[in-house]
Amino acid sequence: MSKQIRGNWTSTGEWLADCRTTKGLSQQELATRLSLGHFTQISQVERGARKVEPELWEAYAEAL
Repeated sequence: MSKQIRGNWTSTGEWLADCRTTKGLSQQELATRLSLGHFTQISQVERGARKVEPELWEAYAEAL
């Protein structure tokens, strides 16, 4: 994976983390709203270790 792609994922993750904390949600609360079951997926996205799957884009938008 290129550094640029990883950097974009990290920037997206940081932005999503900022949106989540602005709404006063914990990672677990957001995971529950997204029906993910566990907060580790949220943590991975926010750290740039995982991308947001396209099927979750709308759910993220509604939750945040």
